[in-house]
Formats: sequence, structure tokens, C-alpha cells
Amino acid sequence: MRSVPGSDKRISFLVLSGIFLISLVAYASTFKNTLVCDDYYLIGIDKMHVFGGGGLGQLSAIRWLFYGEYLIYVRPVTLGLWSLISSFAGLEAWPYHLADVLLHAASAAMIYFLLKKLSVSRIAAFLAAVLFALTPVAPEAVAWPAGVVDTLPLFFILLSLYFYVVFLQSRRLAVYAGALLAMAAAMFSKEVAIPLILLIPLADILFSGRMGGGTVEWTVKRPEEGIAAQIPDRAARLAPFAVLLLFYLTVRYLILGSLVGQGGNLTYGGPDATMNTLSTFLAPLSPLFVAPGLADFMRFYIILLLAAGIFLLVWRYRQIAGMTKRVVLFMTCMMLLAAIPVSGIVFAGIGQDLQWTHTLYIPTAAMLAAMCVCLIDCGWNRRLWAVAASCALAVLLPLFFWGLHQNNLYWEGVSVKEAQIMQGIAANLPDPPAGTTIFIEERFAPASSRVYWCKPMLEPAIRGMYKGRDLNVHQLARGEFVDTNPGYLFVYDSVTGKLWLAHEPLA
Repeated sequence: MRSVPGSDKRISFLVLSGIFLISLVAYASTFKNTLVCDDYYLIGIDKMHVFGGGGLGQLSAIRWLFYGEYLIYVRPVTLGLWSLISSFAGLEAWPYHLADVLLHAASAAMIYFLLKKLSVSRIAAFLAAVLFALTPVAPEAVAWPAGVVDTLPLFFILLSLYFYVVFLQSRRLAVYAGALLAMAAAMFSKEVAIPLILLIPLADILFSGRMGGGTVEWTVKRPEEGIAAQIPDRAARLAPFAVLLLFYLTVRYLILGSLVGQGGNLTYGGPDATMNTLSTFLAPLSPLFVAPGLADFMRFYIILLLAAGIFLLVWRYRQIAGMTKRVVLFMTCMMLLAAIPVSGIVFAGIGQDLQWTHTLYIPTAAMLAAMCVCLIDCGWNRRLWAVAASCALAVLLPLFFWGLHQNNLYWEGVSVKEAQIMQGIAANLPDPPAGTTIFIEERFAPASSRVYWCKPMLEPAIRGMYKGRDLNVHQLARGEFVDTNPGYLFVYDSVTGKLWLAHEPLA
């Protein structure tokens, strides 16, 4: 049955509105959180208001936009976005949170539109988008503003893929330019996009030409053309992306002095760490807030759904539309490429605080898309099957929403903890002179307590609180402080949330 164009537009608008509304509701509680940890480095405490001046020379501003505080990154798009926000928001946290949540929602929406463009059924595309919007793996990337280094490249990657698929259908050069620019923005947002640029030639191979399995007319090549005849045309389409990759790597080498950068150490924690990471990938629930049995249930249920999807794909391989099989292959390759640990320690293991789960953010998007397509579009072409498969996937929605809320509690706790420390220091030291030394000792609760034990990066936070003043800030373990240290010692109790001044420098 041919759809009515006006009806498609109304449905797309409702889907888009629904995805953004769901995302905003899911992360509404995090908007009150303060900036924490790496947030202050991304803003650039000593380099705030890059676009507004702030006493910076033009050269130093440009240099900071490319690699921030350290010579290990080339991320001008990410740092530029944060500089733009900081030019009017300063250290007010909610604009950064809003930008991150909107990027997450936009990526979820792009999953829907990309799958729809690839002739995936509307219900499969919608469930893939909503499940990603609610996935519990996302809070480190979304509830923590510094996670924009993952939400931003994913959005640009999906946008580039969408534009490229549209180009394969329409041959419109403006759309092709959009795909090229979006991929450039993705690579200059974070290094994770480097292997994902391979998705462009993969899309060209899988999705160019006439293929069955959908209502889309593919017009890039004629069916009678042989493979040899397609090579020059395909090479011409892909050459600009190869030049883009070469340009990025050249810029990276010129700025950092190497392709890796300084301090890019990648460690492997052994088989146990890998299994822990895979376990978290399937059930990203922190044992600090969730009973182990519930995490085991989520893990088992997702494995069951994945196994059912793989079984359908194998058993009904000859009956499945060619486009559907190509989409599953494409999303699987995207998941594997995104799992390459370019800039994160993916396989070093993920602890109970779910640290490093932001490295699973992009692989999760591809995994959920492949799972939804397998279960719904690889099954029987009957309404009853589509309803049954959709209901099986919908079981995850309340579970994901609840798990996401529990994982958000962690970042809310970290925010409260850092705010208590900073407010206590500000009350005791309203106007410290430049060069003041501040020591902070944290007394942790027992491991069994429900306490947020993330160690905030207080040095940039305190520098930000004092408008970038040159202070010496040191975080100490219990017992490390020596009375002869010429500085202020503040002690923070994680259980009570109290902070007190325990030592002052001699006059």
C-alpha cells in the first residue's frame, strides 16, 4: 500500500516530537546538576569566552580550540561548541546539559530517519530510536556534560550516513557535500569517527543500485552495469572522503607530533576485564543502585532477543528481503567499528560506577538498530508477527527507563558531592590570593554504603569558582597530608556531606 506523502510528514513530525520529548523527560532530573570533573577542562577555565575575547590572542584561542589543555586531542568542533556555550552561559550548568540531551535526542531521531530511508519498517525504526533514547548505557555520555565528546560525533556520523544514502538515491551534489561536511565535523569532534568513515564505502557497496526489499527506487547505477563498469563512478564518489581522512590525519600529526598524541596509553585488563565490559554492554546497570538479579535479568533478556534475531536471520535467510539483510550487516559493521578502542580504554574493564561506559555509547546505537531490524523485519510478513516482536522489544522500554534513572542518580550524587566541597571552600576562603595552596582530603564511606565514590576533578572546578585564579589544588588520600605543608587542608566526609577546615598555613 502506497503511503500518502502528507501522512508520512505528519507521522515523521510526531515521531520526531516524541523522541525529543522522551529524551527530555528521561534526563530532566539532571538539568539541576552542576558541572563536574572534565567539564571544566572542556570549557577551558583559563580560556573562557574564546569567541568573546577574554583577553586571548587569536593564535592562542585557535590553538586551544584544536587541542584544549593537553596535546592529546584534535577536537575543534567539540571545544568550539563548548566555547560558544560558555560565551553566554559561563559556569551555569544547565545550558551544557540541555545541549547534550538535545544531541542525544537528535541522534535517536537520526537512527529512525536513516533506517526508514533504508526501507526498514516504521515500527522497527521507531523502536530502535526510542530504545536508544532510553538506553541505560548513555548517562555517562548524556547526564555528564563532558560526554558531548560522544554525543556530538555520533550525531554527525548518522547525519553523514543519512545524507550519503539520500545522495545514492538522488545524485544531488548539495546532499553529497552535506555528507562530506558532516563526516569532517564527526572526525574533528572525536577520534572515534576515524574508523567509522569506513561506513561510507560500505554504504556505497551495500546500498547503491536497484535492490529489492523496499519501496525506494535506487537510481545510482543501472542494473545491467557490471562490477567493472561501476568502479570509476564509485571511486569518484569515495575519493573526497579519502582526501578528508588524509587531511585529518595530516592536521593531527602537525599539531600533536604523532597520530596518537601524547598520553594516549591503551591498556588491556585481560579476559576478566573484557567479559566485564561485554557484561556491562548488555546490562549497563550499576550494582550501587540496582540489585544484581535485575541486571542478570536484563542481560539474559537482551541475549535472548539477540539470539532470536540471529536465528531468524539464518533460518529465513532466503525469504528475507535483500535490503533488510544489508541493513543488518551494515549496523553490525558499525557496532564493530565503533568498538575499536581509538580514544577510550574499552577493554580495560568497567567498574561498578560504570566508568568508561561512554565508550559503549555508539556501539549500543548500532546494536539496538540491528536487533530491532532482525526481530521485526526478518520475521514473517504478517501483522501478528510484527505485533509479537514489537511487544517483546517493548518490554525493554520500562526496564531501560528505570535503569537510566538509576544510573542518572550516580551523576546527581557526584554533582551534589562536588557542590558541597566547593561551597564549603568558598565559605572559608572567600578571596584567596594567587598562588594559594589548597589540599582536599576525602574520607570515604565503607564499600557497602550507597555513597557516590567518584573522585571529582576539583582542581579545575575550584579554579573555575575563582574565575581562573592561579591556585595550587591537591586532592589527597587519607593520611597523606603533612602538617608542614604550607597550605589549607579541607576534610570532606562522604557519609555526612560535611566539609571543614582542618589546617591553615602558618602566618
